[in-house]
Amino acid sequence: MTYPQRLHSLDNLRAVMMWLGIVLHTAVNHLAGESPLPWRDPQTTLVADLTLIFIHTFRVPVFFILAGFFVAMLVQHRGYGGMLMHRMRRLGLPFLMFWPPVFIGTVLLIVVYAHLMATGTVGFDPTLIKADPARPMFNTMHMWFIYYLLWFCVCTALAGIFSKRTPSWLKQSVASGWLLLASKWWGFMVLALPLALVGSFYKAGIVTTSG
Repeated sequence: MTYPQRLHSLDNLRAVMMWLGIVLHTAVNHLAGESPLPWRDPQTTLVADLTLIFIHTFRVPVFFILAGFFVAMLVQHRGYGGMLMHRMRRLGLPFLMFWPPVFIGTVLLIVVYAHLMATGTVGFDPTLIKADPARPMFNTMHMWFIYYLLWFCVCTALAGIFSKRTPSWLKQSVASGWLLLASKWWGFMVLALPLALVGSFYKAGIVTTSG
């Protein structure tokens, strides 16, 4: 089995998106508007808000598009079952290994930092963290991207298995519809409309772990 030459341009694109993540998370500390964090730098600027909004509009979608591209390549070379096994080994196993220490370590550091901000000394007092009923007790935190990507891979494998029992005329119709949306200037607006409608019901604010 032969694989195509490595696409270095996509490696560079991923690297640029990762570097923009540093810029984004730094800008959060200097927001002039409402901040999703319980702390911020005393020096704030509207430029930080605009920078954060600008990067947020495309950075994570680029990561998912790249992930989808490589999953499609895996399906082409390994089939749906092989793709899923590959993703579980490369994504699922690291997630299971590293999520617990990342979660525990992050919580401990947040509690220590909250004590430092409140008293000026290093200490440990969980009561300083305000309880938020809307916040789950356990979440994937900075590994949320891998968590959702795993589910997308599972859904892709299931869709692939289901497609084998789908009439050819229906598959052709769906493929033609996607091709039409991808080839027209207004196609991206149609595809983005459901996401825009769902997002309109969320409380204003930016969740830093999503970028």
